[in-house]
Amino acid sequence: MNRGFLMFANDNLNVDVHLNCWRCFKDENIVIIDYGIMLKKTSIFEKFVLFFPFNFTINDFECIGKKTLENRKLIFNADLTTTNNGKTEYYTEVQEENGNKWGVYAFQEESDIKFISLKEIGTFLEFEPTQEHLVAIRNLEQCYFRIRVRTTLENLSMLFIKEKANDFFLKSSSEYREIISFRFNNKRDISSEISQYITKNGLKMIDIDSVRLFFITNSQFDLYTSKDNSEYTTRLIETERWKKYLSELDIFETSCCYYWKSKKTREDKHYSFLFDIRKCTCNVKTIMIYIVGLIFINLFSNIIFSLFSCK
Repeated sequence: MNRGFLMFANDNLNVDVHLNCWRCFKDENIVIIDYGIMLKKTSIFEKFVLFFPFNFTINDFECIGKKTLENRKLIFNADLTTTNNGKTEYYTEVQEENGNKWGVYAFQEESDIKFISLKEIGTFLEFEPTQEHLVAIRNLEQCYFRIRVRTTLENLSMLFIKEKANDFFLKSSSEYREIISFRFNNKRDISSEISQYITKNGLKMIDIDSVRLFFITNSQFDLYTSKDNSEYTTRLIETERWKKYLSELDIFETSCCYYWKSKKTREDKHYSFLFDIRKCTCNVKTIMIYIVGLIFINLFSNIIFSLFSCK
């Protein structure tokens, strides 16, 4: 299986990427990835292809364009209004306070989306709107797409590497750790199977101008990161405001959002975020051994004391 996210298109497109990773549910096996794409060169847009470094099916996928519009102020942290200019079932124009306009597009037909699974490597999603929808998309300079994939911690074993190590045998706690890696458009992640697919379909790697990564986890975890990824912000999540957006999934009441923003600085234009989360858990087995040991020591002491007392 590959380790990174990849983006391809029919031409030299420019995009900004917003990725939200929700790892904050009381069912700790559930992970939700929201993938937002701000398309800039709409005039030459025909289709784009996303590669995910894990396997999933159509049942795990959801276009959340409508949820994005319903929660736009919460997601973008800005006072955005919608207009009726060219509005369709699939396309809605959004206006910012400064007057900038862009569109939000909501895929709603399976005919727009094609799933291609490469066993033990990952999954391709091909997005190709109809010609009628392309006309609406190309009317504005920018258009935003947002999708969701629901998966499991086990399925993300190449992105979330789990480690569990006891402090020592005689200590009463153990440390649980997940090493987490998010990579975007790293050419090292292009396997021979992916390369064949790109060549066959005449695709080019999309030029990513910036990546905004939001990682949300419950407050039981402490986050550690390397110096090159140390510039991030942290805030508490307003749990009650996000429940509807998260389809009423049971989220921890106290959860933190860690946010990184990275802009392109190199010719190769790839992005990498590496960090880990840790929490200490009670080592019940060791504690029970302590208790049983103390009971036996106490009994043995009483027996010895009784024997000496009898003399």
